[in-house]
Amino acid sequence: MEKGVPVRYLKEEYRDEYTFASLKITRKVKGSIKHGRRPYINYEGAEYTNEVLARMFDLTGEQLHLVININDLRYVKAFLE
Repeated sequence: MEKGVPVRYLKEEYRDEYTFASLKITRKVKGSIKHGRRPYINYEGAEYTNEVLARMFDLTGEQLHLVININDLRYVKAFLE
């Protein structure tokens, strides 16, 4: 800005908090229907799941692509291949 370079702004309707404060990683879904362990993923030593993932035993062993809000780890977006 000191050199006179114009500042560009992203219109508010195109903003997404995940874009600016996010980490993209891949994790394998763990769990076992045989042992009664609902599907989950591990991140930073903690297990994460939700109502949807917990019912999807067919995802066990699959890779999920995650977009993690590093400012609030309660918010994660997950995508299949």
